[in-house]
Amino acid sequence: MSPRRLIIGSIVAWLALLFAVSGVGVGLGTPAQADPASVLVVHTVPPTPGARISAEGVIAVADEHGVAVLPVRNWDLINRRFHVLDTRVSKTRKVVLDRMLGTPYAARGGRPFYIGLRSERLVSWSFTDRGGQEIPKERISLMELRSNTGELASLTGEDLLRPRWLASGRTQQTPKGLANKDLYWSISRVVVDGAEVVNRGQQVFYPEEGQDWQISLLFYRVTIDGRDLLFGGTAGSGVELVQPDGSVVKQSFDDHGVALFPSLPRGSYQVRVIGAGASYTRPLSISRDQEVSIEVISPLDVGVVLAAGVLVAVSLVVVGRRRQISALLARVPRWGAATTVLVVFVVLLGMAAVGTPAPASAAGSPAVAGAVVAAERDEAHVPAYAYFYIWYQPTTWLRAKSDYPLLGHYSSDDAVVMRAQVRMALAAGLDGFIVSWKHTDTLDRRLELLVRIAREEGLRLALVYQGLDHERNHLPVGTVTRDLRWFAGRYAANPVFGQFGAPVVALTGTDAFTLPDLGRIAAAAHGLRLVGTAKDPAAYTRIAGVVAGDAYYWSSAHPGPGWYADKLAAMGEVVHADGGLWLAPAAPGFDARLVGGEQVIPRADGETLRAAVAAAEASRPDVLSVISWNEYSENSQIEPSEVNGTVSLETLADLLGGSVWLPAGTHPAKADRDRSGVTGWGALVLIVLFLGALNLAVAVRRPQRDDPSVGDPSVGDARDDNTAGDRRSGVVR
Repeated sequence: MSPRRLIIGSIVAWLALLFAVSGVGVGLGTPAQADPASVLVVHTVPPTPGARISAEGVIAVADEHGVAVLPVRNWDLINRRFHVLDTRVSKTRKVVLDRMLGTPYAARGGRPFYIGLRSERLVSWSFTDRGGQEIPKERISLMELRSNTGELASLTGEDLLRPRWLASGRTQQTPKGLANKDLYWSISRVVVDGAEVVNRGQQVFYPEEGQDWQISLLFYRVTIDGRDLLFGGTAGSGVELVQPDGSVVKQSFDDHGVALFPSLPRGSYQVRVIGAGASYTRPLSISRDQEVSIEVISPLDVGVVLAAGVLVAVSLVVVGRRRQISALLARVPRWGAATTVLVVFVVLLGMAAVGTPAPASAAGSPAVAGAVVAAERDEAHVPAYAYFYIWYQPTTWLRAKSDYPLLGHYSSDDAVVMRAQVRMALAAGLDGFIVSWKHTDTLDRRLELLVRIAREEGLRLALVYQGLDHERNHLPVGTVTRDLRWFAGRYAANPVFGQFGAPVVALTGTDAFTLPDLGRIAAAAHGLRLVGTAKDPAAYTRIAGVVAGDAYYWSSAHPGPGWYADKLAAMGEVVHADGGLWLAPAAPGFDARLVGGEQVIPRADGETLRAAVAAAEASRPDVLSVISWNEYSENSQIEPSEVNGTVSLETLADLLGGSVWLPAGTHPAKADRDRSGVTGWGALVLIVLFLGALNLAVAVRRPQRDDPSVGDPSVGDARDDNTAGDRRSGVVR
């Protein structure tokens, strides 16, 4: 090698060595090997991959462990040249410097240096009412949020329509060093149409756990109708509603004489009926679902009141001038006055009888109705349960539904809706619900809510555990056993599950489990009464040794043919032969075409349900299991709905000896809204009319009883002659 090449090679080697030792690089990052004395090791808290650190013109990016390494040439100036850059580490997260533990200079020599980062999340939100119906953001005029650290965010206008960065975490110093603390935000105010529609501080959101916030607003279902002041009939053509912000909403009455407002914000309103007659504006405070009747003074009312006034005035005049009027009426046949009084009395009775209100099915107390049903049914009656589903949320109603509940597009988290469902079931004569469940946070929360309401209202419960996944494969045995142990530990002693000694739990998909697996599941279900879901006698015989009965879920068969009843009878016989509990199915109809089905079983105006119940009862069931209360994907629901109305519930109530009770604000198409009949004011006016007529008749008749000469022309003439003679002779009598 020539001396020249040797010199050049030596220079290149020395330059490379100097570059490596100094740690100076171009771009981001740090050389893989560097002198510890010349680098600053930065640990982010919380560990944040992608966080950017800068010093002396070099930027380092934290690795997957949240650690960044920076080269340092001059330690004396490092404190002034060290920077933590605001960084958007993902689409929905960014970090800024919160605090430092120590100083960069103190971390020389390769010692770790800790910095605390404040995290922010890009959060979006949506608004729903209590039933899960979406409320457009454009209706919101103000939203105020407050964090647990006191930070306040007030949003109006365009700010409500787009996502916002909210603090999601900050660090605090502890005896063990820096620690991250997740922040949460609560709703302070939401204003809609001038009304505040949230309770302060009740809804809490952790941005670190999710970036889509669903905010529930206090909206209520309100129905308003106009009622004749005196006679109670429907009056007016619509209503005028003045909202809390002063804006006016007008809505016409429907065919039943009702204006329905499915979602009105909580607040104070002014309302009056528009149309024929006179209605005065009255205040209306909305803080719950309610029915409101506004009194209207109709032209008929005005006429009746005027007639009563005229009649009373005339009767008073008659009392003061009864001799003159009696003489005038003497020419009327004696039966004339009596006939007049009789006609008036008959008219008054007719007015009182026309439209006398019959008891409405939607009125009355569900608790009383349930008690009457329980009292009237024999103690040995077969308990009737209905399958009940708690999987509903606002998005559920957006797919595969051809009918919707009269209670609205509800969420199964809505306690108001759930209590109404329980009360309707009790009034109809049902003893309980068979609740569909698997162990998830959402369904656990909803099951707990149902158990509490059922216990308060007196409804019994059983459980159907969903042992199959969406592909109809059975769940891992370990998952099933763990879930059933959890359920038994929490609810085995709860009285709402105690009608059959121990909680009845039906395991779906028993045909898919092997016998050893079913044995493990049955052992884990200690304290529970585990029943299978076999679909024919042979399938039940296979599992009879490990289950305590069978809950046959058969919603898609027509109960008309004889083989339907024969199959149920055969199932009941084999289950009873084993000493098991037999839950016989009965469905009102079936249509699952929107979820891939083909078969349709028409409801036939309730006759399908009647035939199904008759076949189930013929199989000597221990439980009549109605399919279902609210399975809308297969259209087997008996819950009052927009398309099917209350027909199925009416049919079931008739079979069980119950009645149909509907909560306030729920009006099916067939509901009777005619509540005409004499009101209290009307009765008072009619009484005044009657008394006026009676007073008139008595005043007219009394002179005839007191003075026999009244009405006798000859006596009158003689008296006139005598009076004239007395005057001529100067005699004063």
